[in-house]
Amino acid sequence: MKFTDISVKMPVEAARYIETSIGTKSSLREQALLLYPSISDLSLSYGRAAKLLGISKRELIDLYSGLGIPYISVTWEDVQNDMATYRAIRQKELEKNTAV
Repeated sequence: MKFTDISVKMPVEAARYIETSIGTKSSLREQALLLYPSISDLSLSYGRAAKLLGISKRELIDLYSGLGIPYISVTWEDVQNDMATYRAIRQKELEKNTAV
């Protein structure tokens, strides 16, 4: 796999929080964090990001989980909407079956 250097502008005070040791776990974490916005906006899959990082998808999910980034992010409103949809479909099915 080929690598390239990138540069990121940040406040001087923030630079001390970035470890730049090549090949370390922190380096992998930093690379994964740089890819996360593309995963978040769905322009990059977890699988493709993991491949780019040279790790398995499961390892990437575990890495993000350790950083507090969930693999599946669902709000309570999403659950309620899904349940309402399910109930509506189920009701239509019941009405269809009883009408026959």
